[in-house]
Amino acid sequence: SQNLDQALLASGRALFPEAGCAGLAVRAVAEHAGVTPAMFHYHFGSKEEFLRTLLQRLYDEMWASLEGSAVREGPPLVRLRAALGTM
Repeated sequence: SQNLDQALLASGRALFPEAGCAGLAVRAVAEHAGVTPAMFHYHFGSKEEFLRTLLQRLYDEMWASLEGSAVREGPPLVRLRAALGTM
């Protein structure tokens, strides 16, 4: 069960940059993950819940990356540039 969740989220992540929230279709995500749309709904209930989960993971990864850039050694301007480069 957890593996299917992860496969669906990985597919959503792969398709998201081109499709965006509005264009990310349940059928496309399920097909990319190699499962049926029914399995998508079984694991996430709705497209909205899937997007909440996907976007939260993307946000968490971005935040962790920004924090890593900000706590580097060096002058504040260098750290700021690194954080902005991450964004």
